Formats: sequence, structure tokens, C-alpha cells
Amino acid sequence: MIDDKSVPGTLIIENKSINLVLNGSFEDLTDYGTIKEYQQIYGFTKNGHFIVLYRSHTKNSSFSAPGYSTQILACETCFDFNNLECYKQHLKKLSFEINALNNYFYNDTFQLTPSDDCKNFTFSCYDNNKHINFKIDENNFDFTRIWFTNEKNKDTNLFTCKSKLLASLRGIDISNSNLEEFYYNTYLISINAICKYFILLTNRYLAIKQTCIYNETQKIGQIYDIRYRYDLDDEISPYQNLCLSFEDTEKSLNSYLKKYNKYRNIVNMFSEHTYEFKQEKILKTKSSFINICGILEDYYRNIKKIERTEENDIFDEKLISIKSKLDNEDCLWLDNALRYNNQVSFRSILNLFFQDIDILSNNKISEILSKRKQKSLITKIYNTRNWFTHYGNKSNILNDNALILVIELLWIFLRYLLLNDFNVDTKCLSDTFKHDSEITYLINKIINQ
Repeated sequence: MIDDKSVPGTLIIENKSINLVLNGSFEDLTDYGTIKEYQQIYGFTKNGHFIVLYRSHTKNSSFSAPGYSTQILACETCFDFNNLECYKQHLKKLSFEINALNNYFYNDTFQLTPSDDCKNFTFSCYDNNKHINFKIDENNFDFTRIWFTNEKNKDTNLFTCKSKLLASLRGIDISNSNLEEFYYNTYLISINAICKYFILLTNRYLAIKQTCIYNETQKIGQIYDIRYRYDLDDEISPYQNLCLSFEDTEKSLNSYLKKYNKYRNIVNMFSEHTYEFKQEKILKTKSSFINICGILEDYYRNIKKIERTEENDIFDEKLISIKSKLDNEDCLWLDNALRYNNQVSFRSILNLFFQDIDILSNNKISEILSKRKQKSLITKIYNTRNWFTHYGNKSNILNDNALILVIELLWIFLRYLLLNDFNVDTKCLSDTFKHDSEITYLINKIINQ
């Protein structure tokens, strides 16, 4: 129903789509063939649930004589309330579950017992209802470990939002437009940031499994949103997986959230890389390589604020020597011409990158990659980037096989640096790094290309 116009139809909610198939149309005959948008659509299901659809648009429509029309609308968000009275009740909280985190917190919280065939695991919880408290802007969140046994004998991690904005909604009906404002501008932004933190920790793409709405005492509905519905399994590979205690996670998560705006672009790129790699859609070619190189430049120039290296000092010395032989007008012209030429070079950034990683790994990198081989690899990465961006000298660059391996190695290294910046326990990081066989495998394959 929209603008008092009622049309029967079927609501179909699937993994990656929410479609409303109408036996009729909201549109007039003269509007057929055009894409129309609907901010809100209301309706009832056969079992009495009250449905609110936000941000829908025409996906397909047809008209045939004598006057029979059909219309399919693609919807962005569906609010499913138990009944109309629930829609009019006061909002107390929203909660959401992130897939695969049930396999994450087990080092001091769970006992992990494999089955005889090692295909399934049973989790036992030592400490029920553990809490992690964190804050995003003015919104306070509470992450609570809640244990129960379901059909798969797994546990559940629920994030419960207790924000100032949400508190202000408790005295009004859910039907107030503030619900939409809260959901889109606060809640979705927050869970986006939280998911990306756990993507860094688990090194796999995570998604929201469900979002529930509560009044003072009980669940009164749930929310479906196409942006957070992915057909992903619930298993986390032990590959490069960090397992922190609740206390360490709380400390790191709060550090991450304080720095999130500063790191937003890099964290977003890492999240996209992880999702594409999981879906096996990533093209490990020129664009992927240029992306990771650009991220490293952004990281050291804009986040780490590295402005000078030995190369810059040499540059300054030569420039002063040259300018001493010129008049003032030529000196001014030279300064303008070279204004951006004295930034930290990409080669220097690669040197710093490998040095930082070596320190973080307690010198594991220098043990498996000698200084001579490291210098050779850095030169090839540097030359390959220049070849892809400038198409100059093509000598001494990475071949196709080595390029694929280098891209993955650089992403792994960057992940460890980011986690270190977000105050993940240093010993845990170095121990994980030390036992990360993928790094050794990649480096050995690269140097033998």
C-alpha cells in the first residue's frame, strides 16, 4: 500500500535481493516503461505481520489487455513487524549477528572438540555473557557473548545497540520517521565499521546474518537489508587467523574505532579485497597491483606522515648545489618545476614497509629473505609499478606468476601493520606471524620465479 493505493502481491526475500511482485501496479498506464522510486511501502502478510519497505524502485513492469498489469519492485530494506501494534510500540534496542564469529572467540572462552571425522566441531562455553563495550561517535554499543545450542550445536554472538539516539526514540512510536534516520545514518554506518574490524582479525569477509527489533520486554520484529545479505558459509579458516581474548579484543576494537575515520579508505580497500578474494572474483592483474601500491603510498605519506628519508636529503643537497650556480629567476623556476619531486619516493616507502614488517615479525622476514634478495624484490616491485603507470623501461619487472604472489604477500603484510596500529597484542601478532606458513610459501615461490 502506498498513498492509500492498495495492490495485492508477494514479497520474496532471498540472500541478495528483496523483491515485491505485484498483481497490479502502483503506476498509471502512462508511466509504464519508466523507473519510479518509492520511499515507503506498507502492507500485511497472510499471517498478520506488518511490513514496511524502504527505498524501493521499479525493476520490471508489464501491461496486457484487457487492463491486466504486473509490476516487480526491488527493495533495499524490509522491516517485518509481528503485527501492526508492534509497529506502534516504543523502540528499545536493535541487535544483529555477524556470521562466522561463533568460530572466533574460543581461546579463553570455548573448548573446541572435533568429531571423529574432524569435519565438525563442538563448542563449549566457559564464560557466558561476556561483554565488550565500545563507542562510535555518540553511540554506545555493547557486544555480549550469549551461548545457546542450536541445530548445528554452535553459539551466537549478538551485538546490542544502546545508543543515545536510540534512547531518544524510546518515548515515541516506531512509526516516527526518526527510525529510518537512525537505521540508515547511524546503525548501518556503525555495523559497517564493526564488520570491517572483524574482517581484519579473521582475514575473511563477514556479513550481517539478521537484525532484530525489541521493545521493552521482547522481540517485535526483524530487518532485512540487501547490503548485508551474502551467501557465505560460517567457517573461518585458521589461515592467518588471530584469536584474541575478550579483554584484548575490547582494547583493540576501541583503538580501531578511535582511528577509523583516519584509516577509513585503507580499511575499506582491505574489506573489498577480502570479499572479492572470497568470492573468487578478484583479478590479480595490473589494477590489483596498482591498488595495493597506491594504498602503501597513502599509508606512509598520509597516515604515518613520512616526509623525509635519506633520498630526500641527497635531493636537497644536489638542488642547493645546482641553485648556487643560477640567478634568482632561474632558482624560482626550478623550485616551481620540482615542487612535488621531493616527496618520499615509492622505493623508500617499500624499504620502510619491509623494515616495519621485519621488526613486527621479530626478524622472520630477514631470516627467509636476505637483504640482497629483499633489495632485488623491492626493485622489481618498484619497476613493475612504474611500468604499469608510465610504460617506460620494462626491464627487471615481476613476471605474471610472481605478480600474483606479490599482490597477496603485500596484502598480508599490510594486514599485520594495520592490526599493530590498532593495538592488537604485539606478542600475539608476532607469534601468529612466526607460524604463518603462507608467508614463507609466498616468499620462496617469489624468489624462485
